[in-house]
Amino acid sequence: MILSPPGLAYSSGMAAILNICYLLKPGDAIVCIDDVYSGGWKTESLGITWQKELINKFLMQAVFPGSTRELFDKLEKDYNIKVRYVDCTDLKLLEAAIASDTKIFGFVQLVWLESPTNPTLKVIDIKACADVAHKYKDVLVAVDNSLMSPYFQVCGKRTGLSPVPVGLEIPVGKGSAAKELQFWSLHGHCDVLMGLVSVNRDDLYESLKHLQSRLGAVPSPFDCYMCNRGLKTLHIRMKLHFKNGLAVAKFLEFHSRVEKVLYPGLPSHPQHEVMKKQCTGGPGILTFYIKGKKKNASAFLKNL
Repeated sequence: MILSPPGLAYSSGMAAILNICYLLKPGDAIVCIDDVYSGGWKTESLGITWQKELINKFLMQAVFPGSTRELFDKLEKDYNIKVRYVDCTDLKLLEAAIASDTKIFGFVQLVWLESPTNPTLKVIDIKACADVAHKYKDVLVAVDNSLMSPYFQVCGKRTGLSPVPVGLEIPVGKGSAAKELQFWSLHGHCDVLMGLVSVNRDDLYESLKHLQSRLGAVPSPFDCYMCNRGLKTLHIRMKLHFKNGLAVAKFLEFHSRVEKVLYPGLPSHPQHEVMKKQCTGGPGILTFYIKGKKKNASAFLKNL
C-alpha cells in the first residue's frame, strides 16, 4: 500500500477537519454531501411502523457533539461560512450547488465528500464529483475515507488513479476509533485517537502544516508509535472486516424480521456498481431496518 505524500497526522479526526476548515475565510462556502457524519440517530415513538417513521420523517437525525455536521453548523452560525448540503450521487445537483449565486450563497471554496457515509452507507463516485468540482477555479475537494481506509479506497488499484484520484486534494481519514468507534480504521485498537490527512499539492501541505503547528493539533509521540504498531495488521484486518461484514449482510438480507439491509457490498445496494469501480473491498459496518415498531428495534438492541 502506498499513501500519497505529503501527509499530516493530527491529534484527532475532528482536529484534522477543523484544520482544513481554517483554509476558509468568512463569506466562503462549503458544498457538503447531504448525509455527512452527524454522530447518531434519535427517534420518537408515534405508534407507527419503524419503516414508516423513516418515510414520514419522524425518524430525525440528531447532530451529536464532535461530529462533522455539528462542526459545519457551528461554522455557518458563528463564522459566516455558508454550508449547502447536497445529494452528491446526483452530479447535476452538485454542480448546481457549486455554481449557485455567489451573492446569496458565497464563493464555494471546499467540496466535502464522504464515501461510504456513516451510518447510511451511501457511496458516491469520487472521481466524477472531483471532475465536476474542478470545472470551477480554486475549489478544493476533500473526502472523509474513515470507513474504507486507504487500503480499500483512494489507493485502490480499481480506481485507475493511484495513489490519489485526479483532482482530489485532501483525502481525510481517522487514525483510530476511540471516539468515533471505527475500529476498522488504520490503527485497529481502541487506545488511540488520531486524524490523518494526505494532499497532492505542496502549497496545500505547507498551508496545513503552518496551521497545524500554530493550532497545536499534533498527536503525541506515543500515539504515533501506537498507530504505527496497528498499521502492521491493517491488511489483515480490512480483509476480514469485508469478509465478515458481507457475510452478516447476506444473512440479514433474507431474514424474516429484517425489512432492508444497507451494505455497499450487496448487489441490492443502489451504488453497488460504483463501489466495485472505485474500491477493492467493503467496510465492516452495515445498517439494517427491523420490521415492526420501535419496540421491536428496542427489544433487539436490549438483547445484544
